[in-house]
Amino acid sequence: MPSDLLLRRPDVRQAEATLAASDADITAARAAFLPSFTLTGQGGFESTALKTLISGSNVAYQLAAGVTQPILDQTLPGNLDLAKGQFRENLFAYRKATTQSLVDVENALIAVRKSAEQVRLQEAAVKSAREAYDIASAQLKEGAVDIVTVVNTQQTLFDAQDNLVTARLARYQALVSMFEALGGGWAGSGQPAGSVGGPLPAFTVSAVSR
Repeated sequence: MPSDLLLRRPDVRQAEATLAASDADITAARAAFLPSFTLTGQGGFESTALKTLISGSNVAYQLAAGVTQPILDQTLPGNLDLAKGQFRENLFAYRKATTQSLVDVENALIAVRKSAEQVRLQEAAVKSAREAYDIASAQLKEGAVDIVTVVNTQQTLFDAQDNLVTARLARYQALVSMFEALGGGWAGSGQPAGSVGGPLPAFTVSAVSR
């Protein structure tokens, strides 16, 4: 089974989406440091707003205010540091989610293997108990044993059959747990399994300076 199946898990997808959002927050926080100008034109001629901006004494004041306003904003460095901190936090959360998905799959695979072995052993026990019961029943007909012996072997057979049902139930539960651990039954669109839905858009985790 390819490890890409784990990307269908809701917890991994949520952690991935949160990490992608925090990566975009860093980009926005960095962009906030840059000044922004809006230049307009109408019919090939200067608009009133543009003409006012570059006319006479206005040009120095308007340009200086637009450039220095982001630089003098003391909240911008803090916002950038906060975005970087949230990114690191979400990165660790994503790592934790992916690691937990591997742990869940490993535990599920072990449970499936052990439960399958238990079913095999219990089926052998049922077979032996049935043979013992058949032999005791035949001996009862010949008068070689009493009814108590037959009843005891029958009770042993019933117990073995009951344990076999329990073992099979444990195996089915283990299979369901493995299906869940692999993200089965979930689609990218949020629709039921088999519906149209693709993976989340890919993004590159950028390096965050310390």
